[in-house]
Amino acid sequence: MEHDSHTTWEFNGSFYQPSAFLMMGIPGLEALHHWISIPFCALYFIALLGNCLILFIVKKTQSLHEPMYYFLSMLAVTDLGLVLCTLPTTLGIFWFNIRRIGFDACLTQMYFIHILSFIESSVLLAMAFDRFIAISHPLRYPSILTKATVIKIGLAIILRGMVSLLPIPFLLKRLTYCGKTELSHSFCFHPDIMNLACADIKVNVFYGMIILLSTVGMDLIFIVLSYILIIKTVISLATKEECLKALNTCVSHICAVLIFFIPMIGLSMIHRFGKNIPPLVKTSVAYTYLIIPPALNPIIYSIKSSHIREALFRALWRKSESDCSDLSPASFILASIPGLEAAHFWVAIPLCSVYIMAVAGNCAVLFIVKTEPSLHVPMYFFLCMLAAIDLALSTSTVPRVLAFYWFNTREISFSACLIQMFFIHTLSAIESTILLAMAVDRYVAICHPLRHAAILTNATTVKIGLAAMARGVLFFLPLPLLLLPLPFCSSRELSHSFCLHQDVMNLACANTTPSVVYGLTAILLVMGLDALLICLSYLLILKSVLRLASWRERLKVFSTCIAHICVVLAFYVPLIGLSVVHRFGKDLAPLVHIIMGNMYILVPAVLNPIIYGKEQFWIAFPFCIMYTIAVLGNIILLIIIKTEPSLHEPMYLFLAMLAFTDLVLSTSTLPKMLGIFWLGSREIGFLSCLAQLFFIHTFSSVESGVLMAMALDRYFAICYPLQHSSILSMPVVVALGILVLVRGVLLVSPFCFLLHRLSFCQHHVISHSYCEHMAVVKLACGDTRVNVVYGLFVAFVVTGFDIVLIFVSYTMILRVVMRLSSTDTQLKAFSTCASHACVILAFYVPALFTFLTHRFGQSVPPHVHIMVANLYLLVPPMLNPIIYGVRTKQLCEKMVLLFQQKGA
Repeated sequence: MEHDSHTTWEFNGSFYQPSAFLMMGIPGLEALHHWISIPFCALYFIALLGNCLILFIVKKTQSLHEPMYYFLSMLAVTDLGLVLCTLPTTLGIFWFNIRRIGFDACLTQMYFIHILSFIESSVLLAMAFDRFIAISHPLRYPSILTKATVIKIGLAIILRGMVSLLPIPFLLKRLTYCGKTELSHSFCFHPDIMNLACADIKVNVFYGMIILLSTVGMDLIFIVLSYILIIKTVISLATKEECLKALNTCVSHICAVLIFFIPMIGLSMIHRFGKNIPPLVKTSVAYTYLIIPPALNPIIYSIKSSHIREALFRALWRKSESDCSDLSPASFILASIPGLEAAHFWVAIPLCSVYIMAVAGNCAVLFIVKTEPSLHVPMYFFLCMLAAIDLALSTSTVPRVLAFYWFNTREISFSACLIQMFFIHTLSAIESTILLAMAVDRYVAICHPLRHAAILTNATTVKIGLAAMARGVLFFLPLPLLLLPLPFCSSRELSHSFCLHQDVMNLACANTTPSVVYGLTAILLVMGLDALLICLSYLLILKSVLRLASWRERLKVFSTCIAHICVVLAFYVPLIGLSVVHRFGKDLAPLVHIIMGNMYILVPAVLNPIIYGKEQFWIAFPFCIMYTIAVLGNIILLIIIKTEPSLHEPMYLFLAMLAFTDLVLSTSTLPKMLGIFWLGSREIGFLSCLAQLFFIHTFSSVESGVLMAMALDRYFAICYPLQHSSILSMPVVVALGILVLVRGVLLVSPFCFLLHRLSFCQHHVISHSYCEHMAVVKLACGDTRVNVVYGLFVAFVVTGFDIVLIFVSYTMILRVVMRLSSTDTQLKAFSTCASHACVILAFYVPALFTFLTHRFGQSVPPHVHIMVANLYLLVPPMLNPIIYGVRTKQLCEKMVLLFQQKGA
């Protein structure tokens, strides 16, 4: 019998048992276990911290001593148990490759995992019953669900789980096991162990199914029944507001039920009927089942339950009166974005995306430098220090800002504010010093290349890093200490969504001269001196470079400094801008302060890894700027049109459709394009390519249709002004939008099926940085006449038809306008069409050029194809909001009000 060399077998009467099983990590990704453990650790930490906080808050807050929160505490205890059952073995595999688990230990772990899962199912049923009683019989709720009843329910749940699952280990112990001892998870699961047995396992299968159906199955049925009765009660309520209020109390529980039962059912189905499913899928579903619910449950209840949220904020951010002096405020108020308070949730999404980019980029830099021995040189060690500082600097601010925008937690305690301020300024000082050290490294490498390795050894590099840290701490530790004794005025509102020295100091009522003088001195002695020495280094470098014989050598040498110069500018320009705004920009709008503050924190953290990543950064940079303008511009358009009732007219509703289409069109291409330029990820899966192609052509068709609808709107507005509102009513506008979308989907869908049937040659290089129909067709080996003909048909049916209608509309408009009596009236009528005419040109001219070069431009250079194709998808989304913002008076006024509105 073949078996693992480390596994011994015991003969017990008439059957064999292994001494241990071998657990599995993530199949195929064993080499990356150390890195995969990071998100797992984060999820385990969130689960442990979140559930402990729930228990602490429910215990300490008297108002939460109610049945609903007692059941929530039971859920938290169960989730903690599930996490602690799997945590040791999972991290043992990821960190130390400890795969062995004793046979009895495996059965014990399995028993507790299944018991706790069944208990969680029962607790969710009890919570559904609690919601049913609270909504359907509110007057009898306190008498039915008393504290004693809740305790009895809890004990009954535990007893049911223990008794029903007690036979499982004994049924497994009686089986004979084959030579195979490898489990398919990093923990022990009943079907997983059972499948390793050689004997008849029908009893185990039937008993497992019976227990699962009689416990979890019945729980799910009763939960559904409870919600049917709840919905029946809610529907009978008088007003819509009462219905929504009643249902809102159930949202958290519904989410908890879904994130528990869906993975559990999925895992059960996979184990019983999914023998051909890849191991990675089994593993992913199992981890989702055991880790995601414990991590998400406290988050869901914290977000949706105002009582939990308020108690949590009191515990985390509010100081007790005993901790506050008479002089220092208990807390400060972080600044909101003036005019966009209602849209904070949406504003936080791009901010969160930028933060994720910063974290991912800097973690990638650390990982690459650590794993690549050829990069273990001073330049890249300094780059690692820079990446670590950027991670710390962004993490010290952005999570708090996101908490403010998403949960409206504007208050930050006085001590927390001073700590955050200290970290921001200290880390900025360290970053400045590291940039100086990198300038010195470039100077020694270029001016004294033979002595570079001897001067900047690894030991010297470490000493420089420690000196930079000590310098930052020593210079900026006095800043919070100087603020501590100051009395503060009644105004506690900062001008940023995080704490800066100048910002906090401006709220003090006393003489702040010592703080002002010391702050300026520290900045000049650290950042100012570093900037001067960096300039001196580059003057010496320039002097050495100019002595070289040829321009080619000069450019080659100086190119090694380009990345560092960009990083220096990315750090110092926002820093100087913020300092100037704080000291001389008292009359500037609050929005300027907030934008400058966020740029100072996030711009270096995002750009540094990109700049050092690829030379193609320079090509991608203008595209990235265009994409950013497109996203911001179109989001602002959508926000203004949504929030301003006077803009709820056909013209602006079509403009909102155009903005949404532009967002989808640019987002379907730009992220992948930047991935090519910045990360070198040139490959794209065949199905992913078809999906991208579908979205590009569908939404190009939709944009063309929306432009045609806008032309019709202008025609009716000018030619039939009195009937305009009755012809283009809201239902008609919505119907036109749906028709345009359906037309695009129906006409473009065959592209994917026609391409899927083709066979492709060995040459798989697409002539664009995204997937376009004709570019993919050209790679096929078979007969592509059907694809070419259908592509031309769609182009003429969509673009040709739309252009003809637009042309006819403007011919009719021109005819009507020319009949008007005065030139001023004619110009006024034409001016309402100017924006639309510009947008038409911005869309159709690049589209027409791209279409013609693909079919008839074989002699056109490839880079022209690529540039024009990229501009075709980026120029319209970027220009459309600018054109309408500048040319449309109502939009222009709303945008000006949005950006110039002062804080209270």
